[in-house]
Amino acid sequence: MIRLASGLTIAFALLLLILYGSAFHFFCFALFVSGMGAYEFFDMLKSGGRPSPVMAGVPAVVAITAVLYLGPAQYGAIAILALFILSASVSVFGNYKDNVAAGAYLTYSAVFIGAPMAALALIRAQIDGQGFVIMLITATAMCDTGAFYVGKNFGKRKLAPKLSPGKTVEGFIGGIGGAVLGAVVVWWLMISSLNATEAVIAGLLVGLLGPIGDLAESAIKRNMGVKDAGSLIPGHGGVLDRVDSLLFTSAAFYLFLQVHSGL
Repeated sequence: MIRLASGLTIAFALLLLILYGSAFHFFCFALFVSGMGAYEFFDMLKSGGRPSPVMAGVPAVVAITAVLYLGPAQYGAIAILALFILSASVSVFGNYKDNVAAGAYLTYSAVFIGAPMAALALIRAQIDGQGFVIMLITATAMCDTGAFYVGKNFGKRKLAPKLSPGKTVEGFIGGIGGAVLGAVVVWWLMISSLNATEAVIAGLLVGLLGPIGDLAESAIKRNMGVKDAGSLIPGHGGVLDRVDSLLFTSAAFYLFLQVHSGL
């Protein structure tokens, strides 16, 4: 009951933000998710006995999100260079058991969390951005739903038994179908700048990449020996537990829209 109540509350609040908030409001939300996601990531590292450069890492992840969203392309290149300099500085001057690993974790967190959150905010800032974000989130949710029900009823072959024993190949296929269905329904209801074929392609991207994001976070949690990334959301775990699939799908969806618009 707690899981259902918190899930519905978050979904309703997010829908209000997308429909009635500005692109800047959504960008602020993306910054919050970046910061909390980064904190949870470094907290998992700490729980797993790994070097955890949280004091440098959280600001770096948030900064990457901000610069990639606000600045022109050359600012993004400068931000990436600054990230590598910061990571190298941690590797050289850090006070960790393994400084090189600490620097690598910092870089990984920015790429894994910061850049996708910038992509999500950039999607909202486009023409039809509200519809695109709703399409992305709906397709991602339908991917999870389709994978769960098809896998539960028809799943036989394990997809990634070492990372997530419950996931099956059949569920993966069901997830792709769910993602395509979700994307097409939202396209039909509220998006005029894509055609039906493009909506199907968008759904396929989400269906193929969403489970990879989920498995990537599962790999981190399994290696760190934790069940959830955090405890901020009652019944759901942490922020990363809710957005793991979106990390991959947001980046892919943004690139898809860039190709569609001719870059």
